[in-house]
Amino acid sequence: MAALMVAGCLEQPGAGRAADPAKAPGPAPWGSATSNADLAIKLELLTEFLDGKLPPEKLAARAEKAYPTLSADERKVQLQSISKLMTEMQQSGHAGMKIAGLPRDMATAELYFAERRFIEAATILSRILDEDAIYPGARNLLARCFFFLQNRDRTIEELEFVLRHPVQGKDKNEVLDALFLLGATVAESPGISRDKLERGKGAWELYLQMAPDSAQRPQIEKGLEELRAGLRGEGRLSTALAPDQGGDAAAEGPAPPAEKK
Repeated sequence: MAALMVAGCLEQPGAGRAADPAKAPGPAPWGSATSNADLAIKLELLTEFLDGKLPPEKLAARAEKAYPTLSADERKVQLQSISKLMTEMQQSGHAGMKIAGLPRDMATAELYFAERRFIEAATILSRILDEDAIYPGARNLLARCFFFLQNRDRTIEELEFVLRHPVQGKDKNEVLDALFLLGATVAESPGISRDKLERGKGAWELYLQMAPDSAQRPQIEKGLEELRAGLRGEGRLSTALAPDQGGDAAAEGPAPPAEKK
């Protein structure tokens, strides 16, 4: 066993899965159904789009060359994530032109996330946030990455940054997304502390106050029942009764968004 551990440490950094999962040999990383070969094709297609060379309406024809052995239906399935991303960017006015800088990085991170490559997506998103701490959508997407990477504390930390930020906390869409994710993170974390149960409950209650007609309302109301049961010591979340070590500040819950002026 020791020999195997030593051999693993001697593996070339460029070939190791942790060094760059997208370039590592072998099957896709855990949690992703996309092989590295498929991912490389999708990144190439995205690059052509971001360079202004591939309009969304020509994606199907371009895909025939990229996936010559697949049927039209199989190609459609393969391209679901990138097709959706390209359409959304086209609708926002980002099509037919070269896209550079942070918007380009964000598009790449979104593709990685859609392909369940959470480590790669989180790496790019962290770099974006180093340059612009409130880049639209980046921190909430980073929180999602940490959720799927099983780092629930970091997920909550990123979401509460959005809710407490003096500028981002005024963006209703960002706030609603963060509130929903915060409640969902807590609801999907049996064994989480009582303080975080309270914060998750507060997040979802505030979400319903801000968006009473949301399509998510039935899901949230059902989740709130479980959170409240957990706080009473009942149900699957009932083990989460120990306080955090952070004192009173840890139990403040998500700060309400600042009112729009």
